[in-house]
Amino acid sequence: MYSKKNLYIYFVVLSIIFLFSGCEDSQPLEPEDHFEAVGLRLYSSGILEAEIFKGETSDTLHVSAGSTGDGMEITFLDENKNEIGTPTEDGTYFDWEMGDTTIAVVWQHPGEEGGYEFHLTGKTPGTTTLQIFVMHHDHVDIKSGYIPVKVN
Repeated sequence: MYSKKNLYIYFVVLSIIFLFSGCEDSQPLEPEDHFEAVGLRLYSSGILEAEIFKGETSDTLHVSAGSTGDGMEITFLDENKNEIGTPTEDGTYFDWEMGDTTIAVVWQHPGEEGGYEFHLTGKTPGTTTLQIFVMHHDHVDIKSGYIPVKVN
């Protein structure tokens, strides 16, 4: 049977565990800033190639089979479609997902991986999708939605 002393010790130990068991990196009074955007634009040599806003686009990116297209720069859009540049916070970087990597892939210059400029390389004729992410350390801050990619 439990004595009052044992119950007291049990509650003291539990209280200490709860007080000191928080995440070392968490700062509850200082929320972590995240880059916020609701759309993006892709430019090639200053020419608008595609825009996706709140996951919707009517644009299609094009690249020829067996070749790597010109570089595309990414700029991000706020709620009013104003360009807000690219994230500058430590730990943020560009990532992507190609729907079918047998049709097209994303290529970045060596040493510029994670930067907000990329090329599409066409592999075989067909249509696939590209989804762009802004990563923050190990989690996704922003997903673009699916942008069609056509390889001729």
